[in-house]
Amino acid sequence: MFRPPRLLYFFLHALVVGCVAVHAGAPLPEALRQAADRRQAELQSERSAEVAARELKAGGKTLRWLEKEFNLAPAGQRSLWISMHGGGGTTAAVNDQQWQNQIRLYAPPEGIVVAPRAPTDTWNLWHQPHIDRLFDRLIQDFIAVRGIRIRSTCSVIPRAATASGSSLRASPIASPPPR
Repeated sequence: MFRPPRLLYFFLHALVVGCVAVHAGAPLPEALRQAADRRQAELQSERSAEVAARELKAGGKTLRWLEKEFNLAPAGQRSLWISMHGGGGTTAAVNDQQWQNQIRLYAPPEGIVVAPRAPTDTWNLWHQPHIDRLFDRLIQDFIAVRGIRIRSTCSVIPRAATASGSSLRASPIASPPPR
């Protein structure tokens, strides 16, 4: 299988996502760093309004969110925690209550907790095609505007099984480097 050189990956990542993940503190060539900085500034300018409004649109759907900050690390080193509410297959009022409750469930040692409101009230509210586009944009926004650090992995850890499914504990999408 063809694997592009790591530098090409970083360059494409910088142009598409607007930031660069540097592995093990490897120095970045000046031209690439400047291109990444320019794209970061562009995204910050383009996306600041939707982050301030806590609402974004993609694929004809709107994603709103609540957020809380906990002991923020310096910009570029912050963690992002996304905590999705339950519900679905019920009224908007019930899903709104679930959403409002979700922001109170987690208090990580550092980072920003985001509780998005599902764009629909269907039974599969987090498992529809538009969700990936909305979450991609949400994560890009927080990287560009709020100083989130990219991690190479993302995990969700089951907290407890219930009769209606699993209750999940948030895990960071992005987090500070190990100390």
